[in-house]
Amino acid sequence: MGQPDSVPAGRYAQASLTDLGVWPSLQERLVYGQNVRQVLDWVARGEAGAGMVYATDAAVMADDVQTVVTLPLQTPVEYQAAVTGRAPAAAEPLLEFLNGPQAQATLEAAGFLTERPE
Repeated sequence: MGQPDSVPAGRYAQASLTDLGVWPSLQERLVYGQNVRQVLDWVARGEAGAGMVYATDAAVMADDVQTVVTLPLQTPVEYQAAVTGRAPAAAEPLLEFLNGPQAQATLEAAGFLTERPE
């Protein structure tokens, strides 16, 4: 899994394993990667028996890895986009595009769960 101190997916994995009550028993046996793709590559090459990565990353290598369980999270992973006061003029149309049906369909097809802004 990703290093919890520096990799967001590692923090999510640690939080989930802690909530499940298994973190103390697994902690000594874990190997930490520098990022999700490194962990995914280890599993795909058979260098690790299992890994904890984002489902969207695992889907990219669906021919090489199998998702066997989805870990529960108390807080969902969210990606935010906003236009600041100092943003260039092209920022507003980009944000509108990201909220539009074409971009939302692309995100959903890639495995991201999307919610329309209120």
